Amino acid sequence: MRKFLPVLLVVAAVFLVAVVTISENSSGTQNPPSMGYVDMEKVLASNTDWINLNKEYEADLRFYQRELDNMVADYQKLVQAGRTAEAERKQQEIIAKRDQFELALTSTYNEKTQIIIMRVTRRISDYAEFMGLDMILTSDALVYGKGTYNITDQVIEYLKEFEK
Repeated sequence: MRKFLPVLLVVAAVFLVAVVTISENSSGTQNPPSMGYVDMEKVLASNTDWINLNKEYEADLRFYQRELDNMVADYQKLVQAGRTAEAERKQQEIIAKRDQFELALTSTYNEKTQIIIMRVTRRISDYAEFMGLDMILTSDALVYGKGTYNITDQVIEYLKEFEK
């Protein structure tokens, strides 16, 4: 038994060192994770690229709506003139154009939206690394969060540095 005592003490010491090392590196009550949450709608609403994208979208939407309004006016003239066959063709043309416009808007702006959101998300990750945060959530994912964990305004200020 005495021959195994030194081996047992070495194993116990290694085990104790491992437990202490693991507990120091893990999050616990002595070393809680640092975290925060952001309101992504507010972050995006303050982003120049997002604002410009929405302005472009609204301009394109107004343009397409004017085109459709003009086509509807032509359709109504055909109906009033009693040109039923031409009016039906015009009606089908209006429906096809509307679908084409919706597809163009959707595909163009979904892609641009994803690019902006990915860029903002990447910069928020950079912010977390820079500030030593372990985790950033969106306010949409929270059931409850104290206001002290809301870092939306700090993130917005950080992101504004990239817009200069």
